[in-house]
Amino acid sequence: YHGKLASVPSMLSSIAKLQVSKLRAILFHHGISPLGCKEELALRVYHLRQGKSCQIYCHQERKIQEFAKLSTQLALSELKLDCLSSTRFSRKYSTCKQYSNTLPVPEHVSLECDWTD
Repeated sequence: YHGKLASVPSMLSSIAKLQVSKLRAILFHHGISPLGCKEELALRVYHLRQGKSCQIYCHQERKIQEFAKLSTQLALSELKLDCLSSTRFSRKYSTCKQYSNTLPVPEHVSLECDWTD
């Protein structure tokens, strides 16, 4: 593939007849993920050929947003559980596996969490 979309068939049925390696080469050349089954690759190439590359990224964008939302919820849940735990009164750090030290929590740092926003 030489980078010219004009050399790619414009019909989806014709694009679907291309070899997977060629579909992946086209997508890779244009910076689009070459991963997936042949049908997904053909559909991405078709959208690219039709100038609708934004549709290619909509699904990926939604998945990234979902992942970010879940990551935030997980981090907040872990923070809440950590603050509610009465057993953690010190912070541990390790410079290497054989050395482990415990630092006391400074007096000005509160172990209580205020979850009212």
